[in-house]
Amino acid sequence: MRWSLLLVVLGTAGCGDAVAIDDLPDAAQAPAPDARAATPDAAPPDAAAPVGCGTLLAPTGYIGGIATDATHVYWAERSGFKTRLMKIAKQGGAAIPLATIDDDVDELVVQGGDLYLRLDWDKGISRLAAGSSTLEPLASGEIGAFAVDATSVYWIPKLGGREIERVSRFGGEAEVFRAEPDYPLYALALDGDYVYYATGYEIRRVPKANGGTRYEYQGLSFRSSRRMAFDAAYVYTLEGDGIRRIPKPAEFTVGSTYADVIERLSDRSFDPPFIAYASSLYAGSGAGSDVIRLPVTGEYAVPVVRDAGLAFAVDGSGIYFHNLADGIRQVSLAGCPTP
Repeated sequence: MRWSLLLVVLGTAGCGDAVAIDDLPDAAQAPAPDARAATPDAAPPDAAAPVGCGTLLAPTGYIGGIATDATHVYWAERSGFKTRLMKIAKQGGAAIPLATIDDDVDELVVQGGDLYLRLDWDKGISRLAAGSSTLEPLASGEIGAFAVDATSVYWIPKLGGREIERVSRFGGEAEVFRAEPDYPLYALALDGDYVYYATGYEIRRVPKANGGTRYEYQGLSFRSSRRMAFDAAYVYTLEGDGIRRIPKPAEFTVGSTYADVIERLSDRSFDPPFIAYASSLYAGSGAGSDVIRLPVTGEYAVPVVRDAGLAFAVDGSGIYFHNLADGIRQVSLAGCPTP
């Protein structure tokens, strides 16, 4: 169980046994050289943002993640031996209870007004439809990573599983979308018409339409990628030893190596969530509970929110985070003012 202080790492922990580095392919254990050296990114200590800034939207206890849509902020809040699923309008007002459930929530995603929950341990994935207070199971057992788009839910059964499964986001019979018998799978992400996933030593993508021809970014994932994020031009990966990016060419060649175009943006260790928005990357501090912002070109990583509990969301209306002292807060994309 991880609440606020340790938000679940999608594709690295939180479900099942940890995967030892010794169990990975050899290529996963020995990083290949990057195309350019990492940019120094340690922010000066006096650049830290103050604690408790922004607007308090709702007092809360420990939470299992935050998600936003165009009008509301959603979260899962532990209350005694139960979990309350909540939402509040972005402009403020009264918090609205959506449902009370027995299980802890490791991660939540909102899509079309519905909530999709990765539940603690081996409880699978469930959907809370808009207007309903009853969970609908979509997948059972341990879930290594999951992602949702407008039509489907994708997941890797168990951390290090060797296939990706898919089901309609409204429920139904699941199917094996993609089998990869040669290597265990870790991170999973969706971008446009493609599904991206990480093996122990590379990033792969396949079309959503048929899971067909596989294209590879070999050499990009040296140790299992923890998260991926995207903009129009690049794929960004949150690795155990930093952040890297690679251009999104129109077409790849199966088995080709792209190490010559990989850029290392940071050699610091950060934590999820990992979000690309408006020419910036946002991640957890890796050594505390701050929200860090890094330009997509590299340069300095600076803290923009302090004591966020590693539970935050970013969209065009600002940064939404769980302040450890009092609850859900919102601040502009500029972040908290420096002292």
